[in-house]
Amino acid sequence: MSYILVLVNAIVVVLMAMYVYENERRMGEILAKLDRTVQTVNSNLEGELSSIRSAINRVESRQTSMSSDTSSAFSRLTENVKRVQTVNSNLEGELSSIRSAINRVESHQTSMFSDISSTFSRLTLNEIRGYVGCFVDDSNRLLKHKLMVLDRITLEKCRHHCRGYRYLGLQHGQWCVCGDSLHRPGYPQASELLCNTPCTGEITRMCGAAWKNSIYEV
Repeated sequence: MSYILVLVNAIVVVLMAMYVYENERRMGEILAKLDRTVQTVNSNLEGELSSIRSAINRVESRQTSMSSDTSSAFSRLTENVKRVQTVNSNLEGELSSIRSAINRVESHQTSMFSDISSTFSRLTLNEIRGYVGCFVDDSNRLLKHKLMVLDRITLEKCRHHCRGYRYLGLQHGQWCVCGDSLHRPGYPQASELLCNTPCTGEITRMCGAAWKNSIYEV
Protein backbone atom coordinates (compact mmCIF):
# COMPACT_ATOMS: atom_id res chain seq x y z
CA MET A 1 0.00 0.00 0.00
CA SER A 2 2.82 2.37 0.80
CA TYR A 3 4.44 1.60 -2.53
CA ILE A 4 1.35 2.67 -4.34
CA LEU A 5 1.31 6.01 -2.52
CA VAL A 6 4.95 6.56 -3.35
CA LEU A 7 4.24 5.74 -7.00
CA VAL A 8 1.26 8.07 -7.07
CA ASN A 9 3.28 10.79 -5.46
CA ALA A 10 6.06 10.24 -7.97
CA ILE A 11 3.61 10.42 -10.83
CA VAL A 12 2.12 13.63 -9.40
CA VAL A 13 5.58 15.09 -9.05
CA VAL A 14 6.44 14.13 -12.62
CA LEU A 15 3.20 15.60 -13.92
CA MET A 16 3.78 18.76 -11.96
CA ALA A 17 7.31 18.98 -13.28
CA MET A 18 6.06 18.46 -16.81
CA TYR A 19 3.40 21.14 -16.27
CA VAL A 20 5.95 23.56 -14.91
CA TYR A 21 8.33 22.76 -17.77
CA GLU A 22 5.58 23.25 -20.35
CA ASN A 23 4.54 26.51 -18.75
CA GLU A 24 8.12 27.74 -18.69
CA ARG A 25 8.56 26.72 -22.35
CA ARG A 26 5.40 28.55 -23.34
CA MET A 27 6.39 31.54 -21.27
CA GLY A 28 9.78 31.48 -23.02
CA GLU A 29 8.08 31.42 -26.41
CA ILE A 30 5.75 34.22 -25.38
CA LEU A 31 8.64 36.27 -24.05
CA ALA A 32 10.62 35.60 -27.26
CA LYS A 33 7.65 36.67 -29.38
CA LEU A 34 7.17 39.70 -27.16
CA ASP A 35 10.85 40.57 -27.51
CA ARG A 36 10.67 40.23 -31.28
CA THR A 37 7.54 42.36 -31.29
CA VAL A 38 9.23 44.98 -29.16
CA GLN A 39 12.25 44.93 -31.46
CA THR A 40 10.00 45.24 -34.49
CA VAL A 41 8.07 48.11 -32.88
CA ASN A 42 11.32 49.78 -31.90
CA SER A 43 12.64 49.38 -35.43
CA ASN A 44 9.41 50.77 -36.87
CA LEU A 45 9.48 53.60 -34.37
CA GLU A 46 13.07 54.39 -35.33
CA GLY A 47 12.03 54.48 -38.99
CA GLU A 48 9.08 56.72 -38.19
CA LEU A 49 11.24 58.94 -36.03
CA SER A 50 13.80 59.14 -38.82
CA SER A 51 11.03 60.06 -41.27
CA ILE A 52 9.70 62.63 -38.82
CA ARG A 53 13.20 64.09 -38.35
CA SER A 54 13.64 64.23 -42.16
CA ALA A 55 10.26 65.91 -42.51
CA ILE A 56 11.16 68.41 -39.79
CA ASN A 57 14.48 69.12 -41.52
CA ARG A 58 12.70 69.64 -44.83
CA VAL A 59 10.19 71.97 -43.19
CA GLU A 60 12.99 73.92 -41.51
CA SER A 61 14.86 74.05 -44.84
CA ARG A 62 11.74 75.27 -46.62
CA GLN A 63 11.13 77.84 -43.90
CA THR A 64 14.70 79.06 -44.29
CA SER A 65 14.29 79.15 -48.06
CA MET A 66 10.92 80.87 -47.75
CA SER A 67 12.40 83.41 -45.38
CA SER A 68 15.23 84.03 -47.81
CA ASP A 69 12.80 84.25 -50.74
CA THR A 70 10.54 86.58 -48.76
CA SER A 71 13.48 88.80 -47.89
CA SER A 72 14.62 88.80 -51.51
CA ALA A 73 11.10 89.52 -52.76
CA PHE A 74 10.72 92.37 -50.28
CA SER A 75 14.07 93.77 -51.38
CA ARG A 76 12.99 93.60 -55.04
CA LEU A 77 9.67 95.19 -54.17
CA THR A 78 11.46 98.02 -52.36
CA GLU A 79 13.72 98.56 -55.38
CA ASN A 80 10.69 98.55 -57.71
CA VAL A 81 8.94 101.11 -55.51
CA LYS A 82 12.02 103.32 -55.64
CA ARG A 83 12.18 102.98 -59.43
CA VAL A 84 8.48 103.83 -59.71
CA GLN A 85 9.00 106.87 -57.50
CA THR A 86 11.93 107.94 -59.69
CA VAL A 87 9.86 107.44 -62.84
CA ASN A 88 7.00 109.41 -61.30
CA SER A 89 9.39 112.21 -60.43
CA ASN A 90 10.76 112.22 -63.98
CA LEU A 91 7.23 112.16 -65.38
CA GLU A 92 6.29 115.13 -63.19
CA GLY A 93 9.29 116.99 -64.61
CA GLU A 94 8.32 116.03 -68.16
CA LEU A 95 4.69 117.03 -67.55
CA SER A 96 5.86 120.35 -66.16
CA SER A 97 7.98 120.91 -69.28
CA ILE A 98 5.05 119.92 -71.50
CA ARG A 99 2.74 122.30 -69.63
CA SER A 100 5.28 125.09 -70.04
CA ALA A 101 5.59 124.30 -73.76
CA ILE A 102 1.80 124.27 -74.13
CA ASN A 103 1.58 127.61 -72.34
CA ARG A 104 4.23 129.05 -74.67
CA VAL A 105 2.39 127.70 -77.72
CA GLU A 106 -0.91 129.10 -76.46
CA SER A 107 0.75 132.45 -75.78
CA HIS A 108 2.30 132.40 -79.26
CA GLN A 109 -1.04 131.46 -80.81
CA THR A 110 -2.76 134.28 -78.93
CA SER A 111 -0.12 136.72 -80.14
CA MET A 112 -0.32 135.35 -83.69
CA PHE A 113 -4.13 135.56 -83.75
CA SER A 114 -3.87 139.08 -82.38
CA ASP A 115 -1.42 140.00 -85.17
CA ILE A 116 -3.66 138.37 -87.78
CA SER A 117 -6.68 140.19 -86.38
CA SER A 118 -4.76 143.45 -86.41
CA THR A 119 -3.60 142.82 -89.98
CA PHE A 120 -7.14 141.91 -91.04
CA SER A 121 -8.44 145.08 -89.42
CA ARG A 122 -5.82 147.12 -91.23
CA LEU A 123 -6.63 145.40 -94.53
CA THR A 124 -10.33 146.00 -94.04
CA LEU A 125 -9.66 149.66 -93.32
CA ASN A 126 -7.32 149.86 -96.31
CA GLU A 127 -9.90 148.28 -98.63
CA ILE A 128 -12.48 150.84 -97.54
CA ARG A 129 -10.08 153.61 -98.49
CA GLY A 130 -9.27 152.26 -101.97
CA TYR A 131 -6.56 149.75 -101.06
CA VAL A 132 -5.57 147.49 -103.99
CA GLY A 133 -2.90 145.21 -102.50
CA CYS A 134 0.75 144.52 -101.76
CA PHE A 135 2.93 144.35 -104.90
CA VAL A 136 6.52 143.39 -105.64
CA ASP A 137 8.84 146.20 -106.85
CA ASP A 138 12.45 146.61 -108.00
CA SER A 139 14.79 149.33 -109.28
CA ASN A 140 12.89 149.52 -112.59
CA ARG A 141 9.71 150.40 -110.70
CA LEU A 142 6.15 149.18 -111.09
CA LEU A 143 4.91 152.78 -110.72
CA LYS A 144 7.39 155.10 -112.43
CA HIS A 145 6.32 158.65 -111.67
CA LYS A 146 7.09 161.23 -108.97
CA LEU A 147 9.10 158.91 -106.67
CA MET A 148 9.71 160.92 -103.50
CA VAL A 149 10.43 160.55 -99.79
CA LEU A 150 7.67 162.32 -97.84
CA ASP A 151 8.36 163.51 -94.31
CA ARG A 152 6.05 161.78 -91.88
CA ILE A 153 4.26 160.14 -94.77
CA THR A 154 0.54 159.35 -94.65
CA LEU A 155 -1.89 157.99 -97.23
CA GLU A 156 -3.49 161.39 -97.66
CA LYS A 157 -0.11 163.09 -98.20
CA CYS A 158 0.76 160.57 -100.92
CA ARG A 159 -2.70 160.98 -102.48
CA HIS A 160 -2.17 164.71 -102.62
CA HIS A 161 1.29 164.12 -104.13
CA CYS A 162 -0.15 161.77 -106.84
CA ARG A 163 -3.15 163.86 -107.91
CA GLY A 164 -3.83 163.25 -111.60
CA TYR A 165 -2.62 159.62 -111.52
CA ARG A 166 -4.73 156.49 -111.09
CA TYR A 167 -2.58 154.68 -108.51
CA LEU A 168 -0.16 155.50 -105.71
CA GLY A 169 2.37 153.30 -103.98
CA LEU A 170 3.59 153.53 -100.38
CA GLN A 171 7.02 151.91 -100.00
CA HIS A 172 9.49 151.17 -97.19
CA GLY A 173 7.71 153.37 -94.66
CA GLN A 174 8.54 156.72 -96.32
CA TRP A 175 8.43 156.60 -100.12
CA CYS A 176 5.52 157.73 -102.31
CA VAL A 177 5.35 156.84 -106.03
CA CYS A 178 2.66 157.36 -108.66
CA GLY A 179 1.46 155.63 -111.86
CA ASP A 180 -1.47 154.64 -114.02
CA SER A 181 -1.01 150.88 -114.61
CA LEU A 182 -0.39 147.82 -112.47
CA HIS A 183 -0.36 145.30 -115.30
CA ARG A 184 3.35 144.75 -115.90
CA PRO A 185 5.15 141.37 -116.07
CA GLY A 186 7.53 140.69 -113.19
CA TYR A 187 5.56 142.69 -110.63
CA PRO A 188 3.10 140.22 -109.11
CA GLN A 189 0.85 140.85 -106.17
CA ALA A 190 2.49 139.58 -102.93
CA SER A 191 1.31 138.34 -99.56
CA GLU A 192 -0.12 141.07 -97.35
CA LEU A 193 2.24 139.95 -94.61
CA LEU A 194 5.20 141.17 -96.72
CA CYS A 195 3.97 144.78 -96.62
CA ASN A 196 4.77 145.15 -92.95
CA THR A 197 6.54 148.52 -92.51
CA PRO A 198 4.41 151.17 -90.77
CA CYS A 199 4.16 154.64 -92.33
CA THR A 200 6.32 157.17 -90.48
CA GLY A 201 3.40 159.56 -90.13
CA GLU A 202 0.62 156.98 -89.73
CA ILE A 203 1.87 154.00 -87.76
CA THR A 204 -1.48 152.16 -87.93
CA ARG A 205 -1.07 151.90 -91.73
CA MET A 206 1.48 149.75 -93.55
CA CYS A 207 3.64 151.61 -96.09
CA GLY A 208 4.89 148.56 -98.01
CA ALA A 209 8.39 147.34 -97.18
CA ALA A 210 11.77 147.05 -98.90
CA TRP A 211 10.89 146.64 -102.59
CA LYS A 212 7.24 146.15 -101.71
CA ASN A 213 4.47 148.68 -102.55
CA SER A 214 1.20 149.10 -100.72
CA ILE A 215 -0.90 150.16 -103.72
CA TYR A 216 -3.98 152.44 -103.43
CA GLU A 217 -6.32 154.08 -105.88
CA VAL A 218 -5.76 157.81 -105.89
